[in-house]
Amino acid sequence: MQARVVYISSLLILTAAASAAMAASVAERVDEGNRLYRAGKFDQAMDAYDRASVDLPESAHLYFNKGAAEYKKGEFAKAKSLFEQASLKSEDLSLQARSQYNLGNCFFQEGVRQQDSDLRKSLEGFAESIRYYQKALALGPNLKDAAYNIEVARLTIKRIQDEIKKREEEEKKKQQQEKQALDKLKELIQRQEKLQQDTGLLQKGRQDKPGASELDGLQQDIRQDQQKLKADTQKQAEELQQQAAAAMHSGQGGQHGQHPEAGAALGKAAGHMQNSVQDQIRAERNLQGSRAQDLGLAKHAQGSSAEELKKALAALSSGEKQQQGKGQGQDQEQQKSQEDKGQGEQPESGDDQSPEGGAEESQPQAEMQHEEAQDILSEEEENRKERFIRAKGGYRPVDRDW
Repeated sequence: MQARVVYISSLLILTAAASAAMAASVAERVDEGNRLYRAGKFDQAMDAYDRASVDLPESAHLYFNKGAAEYKKGEFAKAKSLFEQASLKSEDLSLQARSQYNLGNCFFQEGVRQQDSDLRKSLEGFAESIRYYQKALALGPNLKDAAYNIEVARLTIKRIQDEIKKREEEEKKKQQQEKQALDKLKELIQRQEKLQQDTGLLQKGRQDKPGASELDGLQQDIRQDQQKLKADTQKQAEELQQQAAAAMHSGQGGQHGQHPEAGAALGKAAGHMQNSVQDQIRAERNLQGSRAQDLGLAKHAQGSSAEELKKALAALSSGEKQQQGKGQGQDQEQQKSQEDKGQGEQPESGDDQSPEGGAEESQPQAEMQHEEAQDILSEEEENRKERFIRAKGGYRPVDRDW
């Protein structure tokens, strides 16, 4: 991870006698902070920069250095605040440009962080990074890395937009499957209740006319319909079980969509349907007998089967409502986030209000040896000379390097 630390380059001196001591003290603290920064000891570097800030509380360069240290720690929100201050407090266009560039890097990394949890928030981060890279280019046209990072961010945005579209299509397909499953369950319940009613009529007929042959055809039809219903119920139970397994696997993989809550609802519904199948087997077996007692047992089993199917319907309906509520909550959260930012669209990104583009996440590290969106300015600039300014009654440049 490459990073640039700007050395102190401005200092207001009150008296000639105090200037040398103060300059030495500040320079020592800054040098100490820079050494610690290069050693990867970013907390200690921050302490050194803070001590230097006692004498230079408004130093844009110290704000910049602190921002670089916070960035290295992964504290992107703190880094953004510090880079914003560096840009505001500096009259140096070059430092302003680099601060805007680093702000773009902070938003880029926040976008990267959000990719596994919230793709829409991730889009916001990448879109914001483009806006700051463009500001950096406006202030410093020679910042070629900013132009490169704009393209990386655009390609990343395009990839995420494609993924969001894919997920929306999958969600639509899942909702269609859920609706079909609900409709199928309602149909199975109606068929089972109708068979229960027919079996009740058959039982009454057997009680009134034991051994009546004219009832044999009706009983045979009821038994065949019960067999067909059992096969259809078994098939639907297996489909729900497969969907439950897929939902649980999706949730364990940290992906979008159904997740364990929906998987549990599907599994519960499938369990009730399997119970229904067992009841239907008992009903079918008792429908082979011609006694009113056998038919009574068949009718009872059919009633139990219908109840299990209703429980499956309730479980499936509950899971669907949970998913709808979750989706609505995410939409409301997204809308609130946009309102808080005062925007209803993606931030401007150049040629298009909705930037198209995106690269693989690793591309900034792989191509052209750009690490983490060409991290905090390239190391090759680190040896650029920074002037130490001091004045008696004002500012004037001094040819001294740190």
